[in-house]
Amino acid sequence: MKTRTEIIDSIHTYPDRLAALVAGLDDEQLTTAYMPDDWTVAQNVHHVADAAVNLYSRLKFVLSMPYPTIMPFDQDVWAQMPDATTADLTQSLALIRSIHGRVVRFAQSLTDEQWARKGYHPGNQSEISVTTLIGKI
Repeated sequence: MKTRTEIIDSIHTYPDRLAALVAGLDDEQLTTAYMPDDWTVAQNVHHVADAAVNLYSRLKFVLSMPYPTIMPFDQDVWAQMPDATTADLTQSLALIRSIHGRVVRFAQSLTDEQWARKGYHPGNQSEISVTTLIGKI
């Protein structure tokens, strides 16, 4: 299991690593699925941005409410929305960089008690802790 420092470092470096992976890909490469019914590279990058926004909100809810229900989202439906199918990754990469920066600062300030706080995720029908949430970004 990763330490908190390793998790935070990974969150900090992820935006640069992701940007490097997609640098130089053309629109066709970004918007063509590798296999039928798979998401495209662009859809995956846009999904990372959507998931980061949701995760950040979930963290705030778990830390500001007593045992909140974590609102799930249908990632497959979101991946088909117009903003998730475009080859232009500029805004999603900027959003990922921004949210990850906020999560890093936020995670560094948490107490042990805050890292252990939990909410309920109805999609998984299970409890989910701040530690688990932060580890998912």
